[in-house]
Amino acid sequence: MRRPAHLHVSRYINYSPLADGRSVLAVHGYSLAVDIFNRRLAGSLMEDDLQPCRDDKALEDLLTQRGYLTGRSAEEESTFISGVRALFSRKRPVVTDFILELGDCTSIDPHSTSLEQAFLAINEIKGVESGGSLEIDLRGLGSGREDRAREATGLARDWGLRTHLTISHEQLAETVKLLKSYQAARVTLCVRNPDSSWIQTHDDVAHADLLPFRHILEIISLQTEVEVLIVVDDIDDNTVNLLFQNINGLRTRIHADANRLLTAVPVTEREDFLVPKNAGSVSVLPIRWSELFDYRQLQGYIWSPQLVRFQPSFLSFRRVFRINASGNINLTVNPGRKRAVVGSISREAYELDRGLLEQMSVAQTVNDLPDECRTCTLSLICGSNCRTAEAGEKEHFREKLQRLGSLLLLNVHQASAS
Repeated sequence: MRRPAHLHVSRYINYSPLADGRSVLAVHGYSLAVDIFNRRLAGSLMEDDLQPCRDDKALEDLLTQRGYLTGRSAEEESTFISGVRALFSRKRPVVTDFILELGDCTSIDPHSTSLEQAFLAINEIKGVESGGSLEIDLRGLGSGREDRAREATGLARDWGLRTHLTISHEQLAETVKLLKSYQAARVTLCVRNPDSSWIQTHDDVAHADLLPFRHILEIISLQTEVEVLIVVDDIDDNTVNLLFQNINGLRTRIHADANRLLTAVPVTEREDFLVPKNAGSVSVLPIRWSELFDYRQLQGYIWSPQLVRFQPSFLSFRRVFRINASGNINLTVNPGRKRAVVGSISREAYELDRGLLEQMSVAQTVNDLPDECRTCTLSLICGSNCRTAEAGEKEHFREKLQRLGSLLLLNVHQASAS
């Protein structure tokens, strides 16, 4: 890599101290690089002190590659950002995801044509748009109803959709069998009120012999990501701590290259306030279900070993279509958190309110950002979500980054920069 003659610390680095008191989350405003630094390195960069980089050329190359060090002056960086804004001035980046809920009492019946109608509706909404995913939520299915899961995952494969499965921890063994026939990109495993097999204290040698952890290893061996969501509301602190300790122990049984396939996140269903939880070696605030998408983006960038090519990140206009077990198609739009029922599924057909769909799918562009965003070093990532969050959640986007960033400490030790 050709190194500029005179390196400077970029003016577009955003620093957030993390929950362990020793680490700092660094987010670059236009390269979208996300890294965890120790406080000493972060302090040097904040003071424009490049001596640690001069003493370690590998570190200097890494920081230059990810945009933290640049040959651009402050004025040149500002001009560059203006050019990026112009490039995306009229573009409306849209992410569209689908959630299909299956349950025992449902009008979405795989033995009739209603499940096929659901997939026809999904593909009309999706159109030629690339990206997005289909999450098949199997938590409503009782034991012995694997036929419904197989039918839905088979149709997803036939339609060429990138599939994620959401299951309860009681469905883990059945899911392993399913994945041997039908591939999924990710399995989201919801753990609530776990039995003793999840929290027994044991050494690393015997660790994988406990059934839930053996099943997780089997899924990872299929190159499927496992996301463990631990619902902490009704679990005591000691149990939460043991769960995270055991999951961290499981990482020792996974090859380093596959470490990114296992993540664990504390989740709360409370909307009013967040209660800190001890998760292994660090106390963190759990996240709400609605924040999983943001956390996944943040974690995805930190795993990237290369400089990320610019794309609007949190600026993305996200549409989530949820087809529930009764057959209603619900649309949630972010930012703004608008919600509406936009259609329905029956055994014979599907119906869409196309006028309402169009009305709710008008996304903002970079040109729509408020004036105060134009000088903010996070504006290309946040997309004025600060204003939305402050109105709805009473939390600034920078504070949200700090809170979500602390959860990275649970999963990305291998990616941390020292």
